[in-house]
Amino acid sequence: LHYPLRRQRQMCIRDRNLINLGSLYGKKGEVDLAKDYLKKSLKYVEDNRVLASMVSNNLADIEQKENNHQKALIHYQKAITQALHINELNYEKLPMFQDLEFSSNKIDVLGYLIDKANGWITYYDAEGKPEYLENALETFTLADRLIDIIYVESREDLSKLFWRKKGATFYPKAVEVCYRLQQPEKAFFFMEKNKAMVLLENMTNATAKRLSKLPEHILIREQHLIKKIKIVESEIQSYANKKNALVDSLKSNVFNYKNEYDAFIDSLETNYPKYYNYKKTINISTFQDVQKQLKKDELILQYIVGKEKGFVTIIDSSTIELKELPSTEKLIKTAAAYKEAVSKPFVSEQDKNTYTAVAKKLYQQLIPFDNAELRLKQKRITIIADGILQYIPFEALLTSKGEYLIKSAEINYNYSLSSAAQSKQNTTKISKNFIAIAPTKFKNDQFSALATSTDELKRLTSIFGANHFQYEKATKKRFTEAYGNYKIVHLSTHGGIKNTIPWMAFYDEKMTLNELYFTKNQSELVVLSACKTSDGELKKGEGVMSLARGFFNAGAKSVVSSLWDINEKASNDIIQEFYKNIINGDTKSEALQKAKMAYIQQNENTSEASPYYWSGLIITGDVSPIKNIQKHNYLYYSFASIFLILIGVSIRKKWRKKKAA
Repeated sequence: LHYPLRRQRQMCIRDRNLINLGSLYGKKGEVDLAKDYLKKSLKYVEDNRVLASMVSNNLADIEQKENNHQKALIHYQKAITQALHINELNYEKLPMFQDLEFSSNKIDVLGYLIDKANGWITYYDAEGKPEYLENALETFTLADRLIDIIYVESREDLSKLFWRKKGATFYPKAVEVCYRLQQPEKAFFFMEKNKAMVLLENMTNATAKRLSKLPEHILIREQHLIKKIKIVESEIQSYANKKNALVDSLKSNVFNYKNEYDAFIDSLETNYPKYYNYKKTINISTFQDVQKQLKKDELILQYIVGKEKGFVTIIDSSTIELKELPSTEKLIKTAAAYKEAVSKPFVSEQDKNTYTAVAKKLYQQLIPFDNAELRLKQKRITIIADGILQYIPFEALLTSKGEYLIKSAEINYNYSLSSAAQSKQNTTKISKNFIAIAPTKFKNDQFSALATSTDELKRLTSIFGANHFQYEKATKKRFTEAYGNYKIVHLSTHGGIKNTIPWMAFYDEKMTLNELYFTKNQSELVVLSACKTSDGELKKGEGVMSLARGFFNAGAKSVVSSLWDINEKASNDIIQEFYKNIINGDTKSEALQKAKMAYIQQNENTSEASPYYWSGLIITGDVSPIKNIQKHNYLYYSFASIFLILIGVSIRKKWRKKKAA
């Protein structure tokens, strides 16, 4: 009874071995041997279209290496049609979207589509026919639609991050095709798809829950399930690649929790269709929508960095321009040297000279536009960075005149323009203005005391006249209870990264990035006066997994955070000035620009003049002014002052009359 099944498995293993050998020899460049093994395998896989498609794709790769571009494309097309179980098509055509949508082999087909698109690019390089690039662009566009389907079918963050990474392998190539075809608006689409889609989906889900008014017990249930998954995944990650019985047990637990979560989501889709309809609509900002929102004094610099090449668009209210960056190898080398130079104090003239040279060089590499300095002058610039560029401060780049970029422009950052647009859907009104939480000292002395926190809180209280919690009152529980009820949340504490997971400290215990995902917040602004709150693990196609990102995921509109271990005194001075500017009605980016410029001027001739002290603090997200902040307090103090003056005048008159009598 079991013999036919065993025989079938043995044949399948043999067929795959032949295909693998063909692939291996093909990669080694031993083309004849590769073809022999693949042709042998063809005899056995005629009835297995999945294996047949693998053979066709491998044969295509070999033809590509031999510069037989048309033959390669024919084989790529055959691989696609075999995997989709449809009739063969002319290699210049693409399958119908419906064939992809209902296929059980989406993952294989995605790989074949990407290979075919790259095949068209190689064909263009060989013969120079523009229609080949058009075919490549059409194929990449279909691959993008397919990855969207695969992504939606993925239920939890780790698998979604995997597919974002997969997309990151071809989006830069798609932008390259757009660059060659001089289609910057289409390039904008692919650049946007390469950024923070998981964050955008989470933000969309939060909006969907609010609009559909899901019952509180449902929200608690979902948070509980996600929390169980995240906690166990963190435990697995802490073992770093070690294999033991405990890790196997944890993996089994994660599998069971994920099944439980999938069943829960299925029940929501059935019982709360309104929520499901909101949730599944993930809006990607169009170029037209973005440009329409831009004012004349606003610019966007949007980057994408691929394995070999990178590109940048500059967008204003009337134009868009797409430029190629230096090779990725050169760009990474310059950016890494800049980060090292800017993130430490100058202790010698050599340090300053090194920084000056690399800051000028990187400015030229990152902003390769004609009349760049004139175009950027007096502008509010939003940076949509990518790759290693997400770890550096653009404001400390040096123009050709040797001036800091921040001197002539307001700088702010965003994870993507789509997530920025989604953030604006948060219209919840908050009446309370400001809360500050600063442990200063920590339970059992688990961290060193923060020397300037007490002075910082006094100054904040004088600015806002607001609540603050210090020492044993600055607990994790108090933060989670208060968080989300204030327009501005200020945290002054220690921060860091352990096993790739960012954390921040409260008096009693730490809070990790994973835990932050379970909090709810509608704050206008979160200020993280702590180290490395914009630092974290870089996930390709998604961004840096930092504490700052966690606050956006929870619902904050904007975050001030740090790129490295900041200087406590310098950052406090800058933040105090920043808050004063906020109260005066400045935009958040203008408020930070002014605060930094004030610091630079005050310390121009001191040992604290280097960009290390001021450029590590950055503003990410919505930069609109915070309306009505402190207004009621000002009125209160004004009326109180007038009242006291009137009482004083009245008492003085009575005293004079009494004296005269």
